[in-house]
Amino acid sequence: MWVSEIEPFSIRVTTKLLPDVKHLEDINSIHEDETEPVDIITFGSLCTGIVYYAQFPDFYCDIFSHILLAIPAA
Repeated sequence: MWVSEIEPFSIRVTTKLLPDVKHLEDINSIHEDETEPVDIITFGSLCTGIVYYAQFPDFYCDIFSHILLAIPAA
């Protein structure tokens, strides 16, 4: 099992609750050939930019394209 997380608090929580989970950090640096296959993909929605747009209009993070690329076509 592995996770991709860059938020320090989330990393601490995951590390405490799931100590055997491998942390791969930023999803942008993960390559498919370097990870184990997964059965379940979960993700948060803060990275859509909606939450940060008013404060940081140049903020852009397209996590959904990464999620779609992670799911193989059936």
